[in-house]
Amino acid sequence: GILEDYVDAAFYKTTPTSSSTPPTPSSHSTSSSSPSSPSSSSSSPSSVYKLRLRPDEEAEVFRHGSNHPTLDELSQIRIPVLVVCGAETNTFGEGWWQDMCDMFTGSPFRRFVSIPGSDHLVPMEAPHALAKEIVKFLDDAKTFMKDKTPIAKL
Repeated sequence: GILEDYVDAAFYKTTPTSSSTPPTPSSHSTSSSSPSSPSSSSSSPSSVYKLRLRPDEEAEVFRHGSNHPTLDELSQIRIPVLVVCGAETNTFGEGWWQDMCDMFTGSPFRRFVSIPGSDHLVPMEAPHALAKEIVKFLDDAKTFMKDKTPIAKL
């Protein structure tokens, strides 16, 4: 699926003694010993996932990501919006994601959710908690939108 494609494009798996590395990996790594780690079904407890980007490339992405011009357009969104982040995220910080949710001023129903025990890759770190929040959001949005002028079919 899409999530697996993202993981395969952004990370590579190695072991502490592995000599096969891509030409531009960063030193940021995540142990794959937990069942919720990327592609854990094919990993061993000694596997390590590393970002394919060099640290300077990753820093450049983050430096410009929070200044992207589309952020100015979020108020134009006219459908229910759910913004999710991991409670332990260090990607901009939890407050930044809450502020982003607040930028959807045109949305008739918006919600910010922080998932405890997860970091940046919530769908892989806490898939059940995320699914529960999505279902709850959709149910609440349907209830809220029930008597409103239809803008989208939920």
